[in-house]
Amino acid sequence: MADSQRPFPDEHALDALNRWLDANARTGLMLDGLHGLITVALAGPENVPIGRCLALALGRPGPSQVDPEVAAIADALYRGTHDEIEAGDYEPILGELAEGGQLTARGWCEGFALGVDLHADVWEKRLRDDPALLRIVEPIMRLAASDGVIAYDEDPEIKAPTREEYDRLLAAIAPAVLALREYWDDDPLDDGPDLDDLPAIPEPPEAEPAPQAKRTLH
Repeated sequence: MADSQRPFPDEHALDALNRWLDANARTGLMLDGLHGLITVALAGPENVPIGRCLALALGRPGPSQVDPEVAAIADALYRGTHDEIEAGDYEPILGELAEGGQLTARGWCEGFALGVDLHADVWEKRLRDDPALLRIVEPIMRLAASDGVIAYDEDPEIKAPTREEYDRLLAAIAPAVLALREYWDDDPLDDGPDLDDLPAIPEPPEAEPAPQAKRTLH
């Protein structure tokens, strides 16, 4: 779980948000996934507000509202993540495997990929035309591919990483995120749809009583 010194809600609040997502998110995203989504929402080509992030994470149509307490926790997580990126001190929230307690980026990558899909045409064009962006996101892409989140066809000979290699890729997430924010600051979006032109995403539904989370978090 997040360290108490980070500019986030406390561990109890984040646990409550995790349980609520576990009960309500049809996408299967939990706290680590929401953090990956928030990360690309803040470090990508266009800032995406927290309300839209929650709606994407939940994946449920129909107008409704999030429980105010849950919305406040999510907003604090969003603002804390923004502060970390701005300070150059970002750290991803990662899950832990049920057996062995090893860290996994699967959930975080699922959320990150969902956020990329929001501006899929922009990302695809830039990744195709600019090798610098591909180099920046390479560690994230390799993690996502190794965990089955995406199909990575850049080199079919690339083998699944060993545990040691996987841990090195985990350590590369933070610098990749900071480099990504710098990349879009230096070369901002000048083509493709603006965020305001994208189809509206309904507000997420009201919270329901949440069961215990199925995945632990670091």
